[in-house]
Amino acid sequence: MFGSMGKPAQTGADHFLEARLLDRHGKAASIALETLGSLLTTDEHLWVQLDAGKPESRNWLRANTDLLPVVIDGLLASQTRPRIAERSDQLLLLVRGVNLTQLDQAADMVSLRIWTDGVRLFSAQLRHLKATETLEAQLAAGSGPATVGQLLIQWLSQLVHNMDDSLAALEEQTAALEERSLTESYRELQSEFSQLRRQTLKFRRYLEPQRRALAQFAEAELSWLSDSERTQIREISELQHRHVEAIEHIHSQVSIAHEEQLSDLSAEMNERMYVMSIVAALFLPLGFFTGLMGINVGGMPGVDNEWAFWAVSGFCTLVLIGLYTLFRRKGWW
Repeated sequence: MFGSMGKPAQTGADHFLEARLLDRHGKAASIALETLGSLLTTDEHLWVQLDAGKPESRNWLRANTDLLPVVIDGLLASQTRPRIAERSDQLLLLVRGVNLTQLDQAADMVSLRIWTDGVRLFSAQLRHLKATETLEAQLAAGSGPATVGQLLIQWLSQLVHNMDDSLAALEEQTAALEERSLTESYRELQSEFSQLRRQTLKFRRYLEPQRRALAQFAEAELSWLSDSERTQIREISELQHRHVEAIEHIHSQVSIAHEEQLSDLSAEMNERMYVMSIVAALFLPLGFFTGLMGINVGGMPGVDNEWAFWAVSGFCTLVLIGLYTLFRRKGWW
């Protein structure tokens, strides 16, 4: 087993973000830490949020719960990737959501760590998520989930749906960059291509394992999940799968556009090298001839003739014309 809630909560701790008691009718009341301990051993549906960045959170979990150390480490680790672990009707789920607090850093995905047994739910975050704020607002207004299971499903649904706008913006940015690549040079777009590729790679790093984790969640043998709730989880997993396909398509578009830009740059460089090679080929024999005529040894013809310079210039001109004609006939120029 992962563990169970069995010890009373300590008081005076300030590391909780919030502790809430669900009233089973869509609303949740905040709980004072002094009364939280007595509720941990009841059947009341509780949601406790912890700050994963504070060491007091680890101390509280160790002192007040029977969670295994590996589970506590999963909840409070500084670096996580999406995954799921399920055993004895308990669930540990690690997922990621887009960073909507800084729109220019949506690909910098924020981690969310959750443990639940269907009655109590412990969550830990290093940074706040928009999906969490939406869920808190729903509970405050009385239109939130009634149970911990529904809370988890609505949370995941909001988390995944919040990716829609970020991926749509990424697709628009990719399409605009593709269009600009037809008229602008690689040097002008190089930094934008690099930035876009980094964004897609960040999304790819987390979305594919998250899709697998959500699919596994839908098939988990958890008694507190109803058939309709499993169907909802499958829908969330399917939406995440479409996100994975979208980011793969964006990555392919960026790669193709980038390769075309590099191909154009390579063709441009080859054309310049070709022209330079032709010019070098034209002047190579002339350079040899003038070098030969410029050696300072006795017996050089025309040294004492005033017309010798013009004769040499005329000969070089004839050679140049002859080489040019030959290259044109061969189709080299």
